[in-house]
Amino acid sequence: MRKGAANTVLEVANGPGGLEVANEDLRIVNRAHAEDVLQHERGFAESLITTAQAIVLVLDTEGRIVRFNPYMEEISGYRLKEVPGKDWFTNSDGNVVGLLSIGQDITERKRAEAALCIERDNLINILESIDDGIYIEKPIDPYTIIKEIEEYARKTDDPRGG
Repeated sequence: MRKGAANTVLEVANGPGGLEVANEDLRIVNRAHAEDVLQHERGFAESLITTAQAIVLVLDTEGRIVRFNPYMEEISGYRLKEVPGKDWFTNSDGNVVGLLSIGQDITERKRAEAALCIERDNLINILESIDDGIYIEKPIDPYTIIKEIEEYARKTDDPRGG
């Protein structure tokens, strides 16, 4: 309540019909506070949806697009203004199903995994092509082995030392 509001409520409460007016004033103050809290929560939720690096897609119960976030726009190539109300999902009976979908683009992770597999295969090929025995005195980081092999290959222009 604003400063001095308590005095106003007490003065009104002492007048004719004052109790009802005082209660109404308190309801208005409580409602205003609840609306402020709700506005803050909506803003927070909106900022999460807007900045999330994950797909957020909201459909109504008839399968029509209600909204999606900027990341979904980036991934799909569609802008929200191009697709609101479009029908995207139906079940086997032809009935549209409402859906809230949250996803994440794993393209970069898959690329990194593929590159790691190639590097692993290359390392295995290099190690299998060495005629001499290999003795590892203590466990070391695989990245250290790869760096040492790459450095040796640069020095000799031949990873097998030939």
